[in-house]
This record gives sequence, structure tokens and C-alpha cells, in this order.
Amino acid sequence: MFSEAVIRGLIIFILSLSTTLVSSQQYNTISLQNPSFEDIPAAGRAPSAWYDCGRLNFPQESPPDVQPFAGQQWSVAYEPTDGNTYMGMVVRDNESWEAVSQRLNTPLEPGNCYSFSFDAMQSPVYISYSRLDDKTAVNYNTPAKLRIWGGMGNCQKKELLAETDMISNPEWERKELRIEPKSVLYFIVIEAFYKTPTLVPYNGNILMDNLSDIQQIPCNEEEIVASVEPTVIISKRSRPNPKSEPERRTAIVEIPPLEQEVLPVPREKILPGLTKNNLRLGQTILVEQLHFKADTSTINPTSYASLNEVYDFLNDNPNVRIEVGGHTSFVRDDAYCNKLSKARAKAVADYLFNKGIEIERIVYKGYGKQRPIASNRTRFGREKNQRVEIKILQLDG
Repeated sequence: MFSEAVIRGLIIFILSLSTTLVSSQQYNTISLQNPSFEDIPAAGRAPSAWYDCGRLNFPQESPPDVQPFAGQQWSVAYEPTDGNTYMGMVVRDNESWEAVSQRLNTPLEPGNCYSFSFDAMQSPVYISYSRLDDKTAVNYNTPAKLRIWGGMGNCQKKELLAETDMISNPEWERKELRIEPKSVLYFIVIEAFYKTPTLVPYNGNILMDNLSDIQQIPCNEEEIVASVEPTVIISKRSRPNPKSEPERRTAIVEIPPLEQEVLPVPREKILPGLTKNNLRLGQTILVEQLHFKADTSTINPTSYASLNEVYDFLNDNPNVRIEVGGHTSFVRDDAYCNKLSKARAKAVADYLFNKGIEIERIVYKGYGKQRPIASNRTRFGREKNQRVEIKILQLDG
């Protein structure tokens, strides 16, 4: 038997070791850019560092607003909770709504849990025109809610991470959300949305300010611990006589073998010439293995590998600007060919936008059937003429 002093010492040692291990647990903090939406107050202006998702989702609509904008449009004059300004977002009666997006400095990881908080309220007065006729001034004062999405590019809504209750409080309140991503997510989207299910779209507003960091927190999952009694290690000097030592049972824990790392085999590039050293200003590159569904601008998923190489090139060379040019064959009238070629060029540009390339770096244009590169008399020639090309507009800033 051990003396009371020895047992007490062992207990103190084990407790101090446990405390040290717990306190050494590191949790990531993801900081957002411009978390209090600081900018010059203006209507239809997304705050600095935040990407307006309306460019992609509702290009005919205006961006969110930087408030307060007292005495002018909207009639919103509340004091911010942090800094000098905050953001106002609306949902509209024409089935459009506002959202902003931002790339995270550290991705959200599956298996981790995060906490995220902000100040939010609804302004009882938020005057603007109804989007049904653009003539009638109405009050955008129906409660809406905020939804938080994660994705792989600006405004991509790959995974719904959290949403608030309906925000109807006429004063600032702190809201806290818990995030548990199921996949790796590099971008966050903050979106105003209707009460769900939505029977009829309506006009509503949300004011938002003072976003916190996205803080990793314990998931509080019950740990699975093997029910093995602790083994006390005793030095040989004080080891009791083996004859008087009680029988011991040894717990054998099987440790699975480490999986051998399998290195991926490098895939041959579809666009091997798409490197900065191989290009010159004004050069045009054919986007190979890019296919659309017949007579539409819907990109076939088999084309993603080729488009991802274009994305990688732009992502690795942030000063490069390009034109995406769409072309068709000589099988329909000019108006149809111009419309289809432009829609296909836009679809490629949107794909790159959604993966995170800045909208200012890409322009798109439809050339219709003006620039054939083969005869339209054969099927082979017509297929070659239906193409999308990348033109280098700028190589260096």
C-alpha cells in the first residue's frame, strides 16, 4: 500500500498534467476584413473589402448600402455600434435579395466548430421604390433573416452554415451563431433572406455591424476513452517483493498501422501553353475541352478541369487581365449567334468569378460567327468554330 502522502502527490501531478494539456489546446481565430463595414456612406455601394453578390445573382439590382444615410435616401439614421458606418441589406418584392462575400484568411475546416457574432437590427423606416414598377415608394420594413454560407469562391453557396431567427428588433442586438462546416470552405457569404417558406416575396431590411472574428471553439463532443485503469510506475528500488505483488492485468490496445501516403500522379495539363512566360499582350488562347449543352450556355461538368486551369493561371498571376470571347458556327442567324456566343462567354466568366477571381480582371464578349477558324461546310469545321478563347489584355500591373 502507498502512503497517503504519495497518493496525494500522484493526484496533484495528474491534475496539473491534465490542466497543462487542456490549456495547450490551440484554437484558430479567423479575422475578417473590414468587420464593421467602414466606408463612405452611400446608397447602392458595398462596403470596402466585401464583394457584392448581386453582380452575379441579380445584375440588374443595386448593391447593399453603407449607412447611416440620414436625411437622404432610405431615412436610416441609427448610430453604429462600432466605428462610423454599418451595412444595410434588403430583400425585395421581385424575388431578389442582397448578399456580400469575402475570402477568409484561413479556411473553415470540417470537424471543427466555430463561433461568430455580430450586431443586427431592423430599421422601422427604410424607404425605396418597389421593384415591381420602379415608381412606387414603399417602406422596406418587413422582418427578414440573415443566412451565412460557405463556399469555394466569391458568392458561392456550397454549404449553409447558420441562419438567424427573423430580425425584427428596432434596436441593436448582439446575435451569436455556431458554425460546424462539413467541408473545407475558403469564402463566406452573408445574405439577407425572406421568412421561409416564402409564399410571396416582400420588401424588408436588415442593418448589420461589428462582426466578430470567427473563433474556433470546442465542439463539446463526448470523448471516447478506453476504460483502462491507470498504471502506476514504480522505480526498482521501491519495487515490492514479486511474491506479495497482486496479479496485474495488462490492457492491450491495438494501434492500426499508419496508412502509406499515396502521392497523386501529376495530370497532364489541358492548356500547357497557359503560363505567363509563354504569353504576350494581345495573345489569344483556345480553351480546349470546353463543352456546352446543345444550343445553351450551360457548361458541361466535364469542362471543369479545363476551366480550373484558367482559374489557377489567374489566381497565380494577380496582375493579369483577360477577355473571354465566345464564338459560334455558321448555322443560325446573326442575332441568335451573337446572343449565344455572349451567353457562353459570360458563363465562363461567371465560373471564374464564383471561384474567387475579381470581376475587374475579366471582360466577356460574344463574337457570334464573325471569326471562323475553319470551314463551316463540314461538321468538323463547325465544331472548331464553336469555341471560347482567352485573350490577354494585361500581363503586369
